[in-house]
Amino acid sequence: MATGFFYRREDNLYLITNWHALTGLDPSTFQPLGAFPDVLVFRYKQSVDGAGNPTAGSTVAIANYEGRLDLYSSGSPIWYEHSTRQNVDVVAVKLSQSELGEWANIPINEVDQSPQLHVAAGMDCFVLGYPKGMIGPGRTPIWKRGAVASEPDYNWRDMPAFLIDTATRDGMSGSPVIVRHSGILLTGEGGTLAGDSLIGTMTKFAGVYSGRIGEDELGVQLGLVWKPEVLEDILTENTRGMHPLR
Repeated sequence: MATGFFYRREDNLYLITNWHALTGLDPSTFQPLGAFPDVLVFRYKQSVDGAGNPTAGSTVAIANYEGRLDLYSSGSPIWYEHSTRQNVDVVAVKLSQSELGEWANIPINEVDQSPQLHVAAGMDCFVLGYPKGMIGPGRTPIWKRGAVASEPDYNWRDMPAFLIDTATRDGMSGSPVIVRHSGILLTGEGGTLAGDSLIGTMTKFAGVYSGRIGEDELGVQLGLVWKPEVLEDILTENTRGMHPLR
């Protein structure tokens, strides 16, 4: 079990998750993590009427549905991965929205955000996933709180990623990470008050979580987050995945 989220690029809908969740392999060592999956099962929401039937009219409820995709077509992976193929643990699976009925989810990049918010070390963040398979009401995710632990302006060990300090657990791989700031957002030079400064609570999508670093589950409690630029590469370059066992 892992976590994923939806992302829209132009007219295309994608499911975003971790490379290791679809391959069953460690992206750094290519050693098996467990079973070798060949089917992706994901859950999404539809608008339904009072009788539980999908409807595009007067919506009265949201129902949960299950989708299934073969991960390999004629022996080739269906996902897109980073163009460098250098252990970037993020993939995108293109979906056919017409096959999802009256689809009711909102892609994360279409949720209201504050683009002026600059992600920095020490900022509060949240990992939205399913720790140990735990599911919230209505199959909503659990929000695990943390803090940005390394400077996002710099790459972590030459990877387009940064660290967060949080007690995440298995099942949260592929979770979206958002940062949140409450108070005054100073946009002037040197962090001063300016005409476009904001007051209130601001959120921003910060990247894709892919697991804890190190082998000690209760040790440093640091997790790796891949920056949004990784998604831009994947969805722009359209590099088809390579078979992980070939």
